[in-house]
Amino acid sequence: MEQIVLKDKKGLTLIEVMVALVVLLIVFLGMMQAIAIGVNLNVKNTLRDEGVKIANERMNALKNTSFSDAILNDTATVYVADDVDPDTVGVQSTVTRSFRNFDVVFTANRRVEDINPPSATNKRVNIRISWAWKAESYTHEIERVIVQE
Repeated sequence: MEQIVLKDKKGLTLIEVMVALVVLLIVFLGMMQAIAIGVNLNVKNTLRDEGVKIANERMNALKNTSFSDAILNDTATVYVADDVDPDTVGVQSTVTRSFRNFDVVFTANRRVEDINPPSATNKRVNIRISWAWKAESYTHEIERVIVQE
């Protein structure tokens, strides 16, 4: 009996298909990990931007406060809760903002120092905003000198 040999075999064997699927699986898993890292960094940057925005809002409120106001005369070497609205003292030191499907609580603290204590015409104001996300704590701090006019 004569054996027929086909020279133009077309198609793939089962092993070749399985190897191709394994290679595709590895590539897709790597891409999914890259996407997860990208989303994580995007959320962290969004939260940081919100912290910067809150700090700037708090600093502008203090900048527009009268130099003789009790808030600017409460000088200390430690941070205290930043209550910029005298009607809601003790309430506004935290701000809750919603992002996508979760809420983040930002805590605002301030420190006011006299730069030249005898005359007390200049004050250094620090605002520190802190928040937590995915079991990590983050802070943003800004500083400004306010001069008595």
